[in-house]
Amino acid sequence: IPQPSAHLTVDVGGSGDFAHLRDGWYDREKTADATARWTGPVATLAWRCAFPGAPGRITLRHFARNRPADAPPPRIWCDDVELSADSAPDAEPGCATLVAKIPAGLLRPDNLIRIEVPGWQPSESDSRVLGVFADWISLEAEAP
Repeated sequence: IPQPSAHLTVDVGGSGDFAHLRDGWYDREKTADATARWTGPVATLAWRCAFPGAPGRITLRHFARNRPADAPPPRIWCDDVELSADSAPDAEPGCATLVAKIPAGLLRPDNLIRIEVPGWQPSESDSRVLGVFADWISLEAEAP
């Protein structure tokens, strides 16, 4: 069981990601220089937070080039509250980074982070319904 932390980065597709990923994730895949996993239309991960009630942020990096060109950005939720996510600069072409601020008072000792996006099917021969191709997710709570 993961210990509570103020900062957690989950290398999606890397060893040990299963300790945090919950529902809605496909098997690990390898890109040219990273590991990743596809989400379904809804995917969740768990975070045991060391500073409940503190403000924080969630950062999601994904391989946007692998999604349909007209796909909307993912929506990010902390427990049952949708967060406002903004794009952040990403140096790698075809990648996208989203940052969602967590307001003070929202974080609990145990949190369920949810990523939602309209699902799509990559081809007739691939029956999966995909969401985003996630590279990593960073979860941070400010120390009191």
